Amino acid sequence: MKKSRKPKITCVKGYVVETDDLTWVFHIPSNSRGSAGEVSKQFIYWTDFPTTQQSKIMGMAQLMMEEKGADNALVFVYGVRWVYRYLAEGGRQDFDFNKLTETEWGGFAKWLEEQNANNSGKLKLTTRRGYFVHIKSAIKTAAFLDKFGVTYEDLETIEAAMRRRFRDANLLAMYRASKRALNEDETLNLLEMINEEWNAWREFKATGKIPLEGMPDLLAIAATILCFEETVRPEELNVMEVKHIRIGEAVEILLCAPNKAEGYIEVSKETAPILKELIEYGSEARRTHGTERLFIDDENVLGSNQLNKRLRKLLEKYWSKYPVDRPGIRLSDGRKTLGAYLASTTNDEEVVRLILRHADVGTTKIYYVRQGKAQLSRNIRNALKEYALRFSRAYNPAVVDPIADSPPEIAEVLKRNPDHTNIYGACTEDKEVEGDCEKGIHCGDCPLLIPMVSKLKNFEIERDLYLSKVATAENDRDIEHLLAHAGMLEGHILNIKRKMKLAGVIA
Repeated sequence: MKKSRKPKITCVKGYVVETDDLTWVFHIPSNSRGSAGEVSKQFIYWTDFPTTQQSKIMGMAQLMMEEKGADNALVFVYGVRWVYRYLAEGGRQDFDFNKLTETEWGGFAKWLEEQNANNSGKLKLTTRRGYFVHIKSAIKTAAFLDKFGVTYEDLETIEAAMRRRFRDANLLAMYRASKRALNEDETLNLLEMINEEWNAWREFKATGKIPLEGMPDLLAIAATILCFEETVRPEELNVMEVKHIRIGEAVEILLCAPNKAEGYIEVSKETAPILKELIEYGSEARRTHGTERLFIDDENVLGSNQLNKRLRKLLEKYWSKYPVDRPGIRLSDGRKTLGAYLASTTNDEEVVRLILRHADVGTTKIYYVRQGKAQLSRNIRNALKEYALRFSRAYNPAVVDPIADSPPEIAEVLKRNPDHTNIYGACTEDKEVEGDCEKGIHCGDCPLLIPMVSKLKNFEIERDLYLSKVATAENDRDIEHLLAHAGMLEGHILNIKRKMKLAGVIA
């Protein structure tokens, strides 16, 4: 039996990896997932792969570690393992995985939809797409270096399959980015809140008196400013140490995290004193715990999960003064907010890529696609608003009492429907949930649409529903159709609010 050589231990962008001929062991710090704790291990057993393919897959994984990071290499190997399980079902386990045709890659993607992920049910769309992304990345790297018999033709084949199979996943990423970004008012309120908390901290340091509102949270202040103002990623916060802060005429931070390029950024003059204060604040705790980690309180080293909770507590504390209606806000929303802002103010994608430190301009393009869809939505809705308002005034005025104020034919329908006051109804139909009636259509399509004052919330839900569907629309005609209905509902909403103001219901 062939003996395995002694494991070689290397450190690759924050991951310790033990490698030998039969097994690779990835030591993954839990800090990379946002919390402090023990290191977990992930194992790659090369005996899971056909003997004829082991050296190629191992070599490509080594390239991925060197070029993209250890975690990318790990996902690549997991993805290829699924490929060979798929090929084994057809008795083709010795086939070169990179030579699959576009149809075969599509068949693999379809097969992958039915596979289970351990005990957590079917593989998620994002997970399946992730396998393809990392396999494609490995093929691209090997083709560029002209290694392992991999060609650019192999790359074009898998890219074509991905465009066909994972278009919805790309749109989902775009839509999620749009939902996580804070709008202008929310961003200003957040920064005003952080500024007031910082001033409260400075006053506490000067007087020694804890404010009536409670002890200011320096750790939340620093984390929020770094993520929302300085483009820092939460995973970079998780591994940030005092030695990464370089203080001179300007203050610079060395940003490094698993699978991310290392480099210094210069922070603003407003952020610099916060970092200096943070270094001094945790000095005693660092000596006690024998660590250099920057984000530490009297008891624990904090990861981004704990810092997210502290940020949310600040939102609750200042809600009445600086409302930010984001109960699930995360530090990662900072880069999405900044990306959305930059995309709206400059057409130079490369400048935005450099500011956000994206390795691939394709990531930056998400913000531009999102911004383009959002701008289109606003433009069409604004254009339709006045028309919709005139329409609703003339033909479909907002009503308080639907039976008394409706045209006779509509009033008759209402009388026959004893449940027309159902709180889930936006019109005359019975409903089980908001936005879903027995007709199987949405309010903007319904001939019985009545802009009832008591149903304002439903109209707003329907408008937002149409706008959200724009992100997954397949063509310009569908987009126009969806935005036309959203504009019409916006007109009804304005008309309802005008009537409510006249009635003194709202200010």
